[in-house]
Amino acid sequence: MQSDYENYIGEIIRGRRMELGLNAVDVYSGICGEGVYNKIERDWLNRNEVYDETQD
Repeated sequence: MQSDYENYIGEIIRGRRMELGLNAVDVYSGICGEGVYNKIERDWLNRNEVYDETQD
């Protein structure tokens, strides 16, 4: 389970890296804390949230 989560976060980080035009060194040196991972994950989830109109 943990490795699935790490892979998920890794995909988010790779996507952000491509969006921002950063290379791997920029990402690995700059993304180094749980808070940063959480912010990236939250931003990604907010951007990609799917609303179910059948739920109130």
